[in-house]
Amino acid sequence: MANTIKFTDTVITLTSIDSDWNWYDTITAYASSKVGVPIQSIQFRPGATDDVCIIYNETIGEARLIDVKAADEYDDKVRYFHGVILKPVLDYSAGKYSANSSIIITLGGGR
Repeated sequence: MANTIKFTDTVITLTSIDSDWNWYDTITAYASSKVGVPIQSIQFRPGATDDVCIIYNETIGEARLIDVKAADEYDDKVRYFHGVILKPVLDYSAGKYSANSSIIITLGGGR
């Protein structure tokens, strides 16, 4: 099984998270015109208690954009970037994702 990716004009949603993911592959596969589009926010929706999400900028091991642990399955975590151009990379092995976890990346805006 692989990550399930749903892409709309302004939102990328990852579900069934079970492997690394990177922004560039998704953008070039779904909408190459969005390569330089800024990110408004990244939201982690845990599926269970103690789910952990770690997302880096550009390369695994670089600056962390998201590094959160959920207290329970209702403990959504949102980080706002207000239109900064980023290239998120999900490090699957560093996190913990239950079956119902999801990550929502909202595009658009700018400074």
